[in-house]
Amino acid sequence: MQMNAGLDTGPMLVRRAVPIDSDTTAGELHDRLAALGATELTELLGRVEQGVSGETQDDAQACYARRLDKGEAAIDWRAGADEIARAVRAFVPWPVAHAQLNGQPVRFWRAAPAAGASGEPGTVVAASPKGIDIATGAGTLRVMELQLPGKKRMDAAAAVNGRDWVGQRFE
Repeated sequence: MQMNAGLDTGPMLVRRAVPIDSDTTAGELHDRLAALGATELTELLGRVEQGVSGETQDDAQACYARRLDKGEAAIDWRAGADEIARAVRAFVPWPVAHAQLNGQPVRFWRAAPAAGASGEPGTVVAASPKGIDIATGAGTLRVMELQLPGKKRMDAAAAVNGRDWVGQRFE
């Protein structure tokens, strides 16, 4: 965009839409946008001598994106499975969605809403190599990748190996 007196208020010289799938994480989106931005900037710089014109931004569409706080990534199990799954994707790679289990932090790297038994929010209602199902305020969240305290990231198949998850409750 061209520089203007305000914050992000100048005309846009290039604008591209990027699809965001239901499993796209913030980190994946960042990487796609960085690559696209580099390509578009290189192409735009090649046209500068011929002259480029910008598209005026719609101030009604503008919003301020404040800095993330690590505390925002704490999971509130009273929220719905859809909302929690979106938060998990939004907080990868930082600060990573997390919750306490027996007083220890567990980080969640990949999760999605799933059909399943209901229960007290935060309670594990099922566990298999496909995922660890946790009851939420509305629906069930299936965790497919997580990180236990002091361990590396692991998929659900590794996490359920030798551990009885059903009935455990995340705080």
